[in-house]
Amino acid sequence: MATAPLRREEADQRLTAIGEEYDRLAASMYALDSDPALRWLRAGGATGATAERLADLPQRVSVLWAHFSVAGDLLDAARAVRARRGRPSDDDLAELAALLREPMVALDAAGLPADGTGNPVARRLCLVDLIPMVVVDAAAAGKRLAAVRGALTALTDLVSPTADAVDEVTTLAAEFGLTDLARPLIAELDAVRGPALADPLTAAPDGTPTAAVTGRLGRLDESVAAARRRLSGLVALRDDYAGRRSGWTASLTALAEAEQAAGAAYRAAAAKIADPGLPPVPAAAEQLRSRLANLDELHRGAAWPALADAVASTEREIAAAADRARELRSAADGLLARREELRGRLAAYRAKAAALGRLEDTDVARRYSAAERLLYTAPCDLPAATRAVYGYQQALSELVRQREGSA
Repeated sequence: MATAPLRREEADQRLTAIGEEYDRLAASMYALDSDPALRWLRAGGATGATAERLADLPQRVSVLWAHFSVAGDLLDAARAVRARRGRPSDDDLAELAALLREPMVALDAAGLPADGTGNPVARRLCLVDLIPMVVVDAAAAGKRLAAVRGALTALTDLVSPTADAVDEVTTLAAEFGLTDLARPLIAELDAVRGPALADPLTAAPDGTPTAAVTGRLGRLDESVAAARRRLSGLVALRDDYAGRRSGWTASLTALAEAEQAAGAAYRAAAAKIADPGLPPVPAAAEQLRSRLANLDELHRGAAWPALADAVASTEREIAAAADRARELRSAADGLLARREELRGRLAAYRAKAAALGRLEDTDVARRYSAAERLLYTAPCDLPAATRAVYGYQQALSELVRQREGSA
């Protein structure tokens, strides 16, 4: 059945509308073809659910281009007919109607144009139906690509800072001969990034990276931060070795002074306290000072990792030795302070005995004399003096109880 002819006004309106729709479709098709997600798919390498769900998409876009090309040919033919004369003849209008309305586009089972291919024709479409169909199919393809693009973008944005940090650590580690420090970081980055970017629809469904991906990257970030801290320490040591060395010299001088002060406190305690029971005062300052030459040698040889380890060990030992010297001085001073405390307590108890009117009590006086003799004899037997002062206190307490009982 022949297609009804068009009126001239109707033909012009149809051609204008179809032309505008075709131009919009052209913009969509070129945007679709330049989509980075489509280029990524065409390059291959997609795996997992992404590969399964989008395996048909590159071919589908090729089919859309074939449809677009056929539509363009028909539209050009229709425009050529309309351009023959300003006022089209009935034959022109009939030909226009056929080009626009008749199912002139033969498609095979794969959706490709079948004319001239020898393939069986699966369906036929007219131009006015073909262009809207391609518009819908292009939009659907664009939506699928947008999902991939969103997932890839989210994953790239997530991984890129970590990758940059790993690159930075790798470069810096190479400067210090610590390639082994960077190697596991690179391996872990590849283990996370490779599968995620190959199967983005699994690693970032709905454009949001999964907890498995973010968690693994988070742990990698912690490892990178630890490596960076170590390397930053090496950089600081390399760039300010002279300043650090001055600091060690000052610390060793302070340590020597602390050990001398502890020794003086020891001598004072030994002179005034019998058998103080103090451990010997260490002389760590000179021993540690001798290490500076070794540190200097490592510095001259640019043996940065070994230097850093030696520096850390030396700094720890300097700090520990300083703490030890302070503790020993405090222990020695504490013995003398204990003697002074006992002397003060004895004087206070004697004042209490005077208030009770019992200074001349035989037992009280005897106990006082024994305690006083111990506390004011050098060296002082501190344990015996402690017991004597306690005995004097107990004797006074007994007198108080007796007085209260007879009242």
